[in-house]
Amino acid sequence: MNNINTTDIIIIGGGLVGATLALALAKTTSLSIALVDASPIPIEKPDTSTAVFDNRVSALTHASYKLLDNLGAWNAIQQSRVQPFQHMMVWDAEGTGQVNFDADLVQQQQLGYIAENSVIVSALHQQLSQYDSIKLIPNSSFSELVENSAEQVVIKLATGQQLKAKLAVAADGAHSKLRSQANIPLSEQDYRHHSLVSTIQAEHYHNDTAYQAFLPSGPLALLPLASQQNQHFVSIVWSSFPDHIQHLKTIDEEAFLSELYAATEGCLGQLISCSERVSFPLRYRHAQCYHNDRVVLIGDAGHTIHPLAGQGVNLGLLDAAVLAEEIQQASQRGGSYSNPHILERYERRRRGHNLLIATAMQGFQELFHHDNLALRVLRNKGMKLVDGLAPLKQKLIQQAMLIDNNQLPELAQ
Repeated sequence: MNNINTTDIIIIGGGLVGATLALALAKTTSLSIALVDASPIPIEKPDTSTAVFDNRVSALTHASYKLLDNLGAWNAIQQSRVQPFQHMMVWDAEGTGQVNFDADLVQQQQLGYIAENSVIVSALHQQLSQYDSIKLIPNSSFSELVENSAEQVVIKLATGQQLKAKLAVAADGAHSKLRSQANIPLSEQDYRHHSLVSTIQAEHYHNDTAYQAFLPSGPLALLPLASQQNQHFVSIVWSSFPDHIQHLKTIDEEAFLSELYAATEGCLGQLISCSERVSFPLRYRHAQCYHNDRVVLIGDAGHTIHPLAGQGVNLGLLDAAVLAEEIQQASQRGGSYSNPHILERYERRRRGHNLLIATAMQGFQELFHHDNLALRVLRNKGMKLVDGLAPLKQKLIQQAMLIDNNQLPELAQ
């Protein structure tokens, strides 16, 4: 084979999860890593001086924050733009049920952080540039899995360049081409929903609160963003039926803001403007196994879930941290980090948690999707009961935000 470069590990996908894995491996091992990404090298420091926000934002849990901090990326994220939130308000738009969560319940300063994906990726790449063990290959897309055997894996890029390694990691998203060519089967289910995202300027400050309204057609989240020049912003994730989302995308801005104001019960006062409205279909996906020979999956390449609680990226970051830990420990012992037993241990550590969160999101979506009167009454009574039980709310926060979980990988503690 001509034009072939040898490395220890190939990571296909240099986005948030792939870059995190590369950085974790560089920090904890001496392995050589090729990080292949279809995008250009991220801007070293995105311009966050204006009120132009990336439509793609992530709600980071305590564990995700700790992971990014331990990898040295958090300082750059803070210096760019990030919004902590101390409170969360969840309510049923079809009743009177409401649950309020507060960081004080778990003796934390915040429940989590909202950060633009572009800011996080830029901070990760600033750290990656400090390691000679990482070769970044930007503007390059995966083309073909040439070989995947017990001896090696060989990847061909669209440029014709070939890479050979002991292990290849698919971090190339929900429609992973590497996963498909590695013959890893996928379980799928259509959520029958699309999601619409946009940045909204609001009259009132969000009070460091994340809002979640369960509407008859689906959940609507308002995620707090940093204020700019005394102007207040939130990022919305509105999930609903495809025809409703298409309607919300095509009506004029004034009509859209009017519908959004009604759906959110005016909780942030008048809504002043919105950015481009972008939509995408929602589909549950879960790989039936996380590895095959020398190809292993992380993040959306292995699983996608309903975005109603913003857990998808946090699951992907934990995948990266656990896989890095397993590779590091195998290397330390002098063993082969691409050994199926090592990859199987990674899968055992992550599969159960990923399935649990996916099932919980599906359950919430179904619970609030039905308009049965008796179910609605029980739903609202249940929410009121939960809101009055501080120990239960404390437990729910600890589980959702992954606080004080001794099963977390070391990098996320």
